[in-house]
Amino acid sequence: MSSPSIKADTITKFTSSNYAEWNISFKSACRIAQCWGVVAGTTTKPTTGAAEIAAWETKNNQ
Repeated sequence: MSSPSIKADTITKFTSSNYAEWNISFKSACRIAQCWGVVAGTTTKPTTGAAEIAAWETKNNQ
């Protein structure tokens, strides 16, 4: 089963005055799409295993 994709219309548009709201919106969307670890840098690209590399690249490309 694939991870849900991030949809731009679900994320609050970032402006000079709404960082806190945007931050929550962005992190939530990434967590729902199961790619927050890639975005935050805590899930690094595997160096071996074609399936593992492909799964990481899918999350990285969201």
